[in-house]
Amino acid sequence: MEKGGFYELEYREHGLGIAITAIFLAGEMAGTGVLSLPHALKDTSFYGLMLITLFTVNTMYVGSRLGLCWVMMEERYEKFRGQVRDPYPSIGEVAIGKIGRHVSSICIACTLYGGGCVIIVLIS
Repeated sequence: MEKGGFYELEYREHGLGIAITAIFLAGEMAGTGVLSLPHALKDTSFYGLMLITLFTVNTMYVGSRLGLCWVMMEERYEKFRGQVRDPYPSIGEVAIGKIGRHVSSICIACTLYGGGCVIIVLIS
């Protein structure tokens, strides 16, 4: 199958683009949390609302710090200026070394495993 051939064109027309894929992934991740949110709020009452607010502010802060870390890495290291497949482990490696890369990779794997388990439980 040559590049730009009929099959590649057909795949592009009927496949998912980056924007649609990002929307589906964001919807899946947000949808999982939204499904369990009413029961969690019922069990925690007012304190649950305070915790949600605290966690939202915390997530916004950490996201902005990670973005600034990535901008600094792009400015200082030329190899990070293009597309990078593993941005979080790369940030960990630049900040701490190989241990930072491994710890962040383990955290990512545990997060994805836990999210997958929640989805499987919700499906069943």
